[in-house]
Amino acid sequence: MSALVQDILSIAGNAAVFRDLQKDLGSGNTVAFVGAGASAELYPLWNRLIQMLADHAVEVGRAQPAEARRWTTATGMTPQQVVDRIRRALGDSNYHDFLRRTFAPHENRYTSVDAALMKLPFKGFVTTNYDLGLDYARSEYRHRCLDTGTPTWQDEEIVARWYDRSVFAADHSCPIFWLHGVVEKPKSIVLRSL
Repeated sequence: MSALVQDILSIAGNAAVFRDLQKDLGSGNTVAFVGAGASAELYPLWNRLIQMLADHAVEVGRAQPAEARRWTTATGMTPQQVVDRIRRALGDSNYHDFLRRTFAPHENRYTSVDAALMKLPFKGFVTTNYDLGLDYARSEYRHRCLDTGTPTWQDEEIVARWYDRSVFAADHSCPIFWLHGVVEKPKSIVLRSL
């Protein structure tokens, strides 16, 4: 075990949680919840994304530089509220085009975190990321898996299958659910408050 892992496990309570995680993974019934940190090697997190959106609004003539500065230095607003303002300025077409380009696959199709997660015996994955990294890692590391597609919150039938757990019925299944949307379906991406 590496020194870093030992340091983490030495923090009060972490060793017990780690043992529970090992036990749960051994059961074969654990689903991983994957957040933005897993994609941070390749894709922007909130602050950078807001800066990029604001810059894009200026580049396409939908905002002045002073307005973009106000967006990127806004206090008293959530990131989602700032994105709402930028989206209104951009218009849906420019906004969705930006999202499609920003979260498009890279030459390195997935991150080291995506790979590490896919090597663990999780039964499935729920992600708030918009990119396809987990999907690419799944095809690389779960050769027997036949699951395909990029289901999101908009796919009612798939949501129902997750609720009743029938999504796990097939042998060697490893479903992934893009809770906040996916790049292939830019209108599904949730960056703003609804």
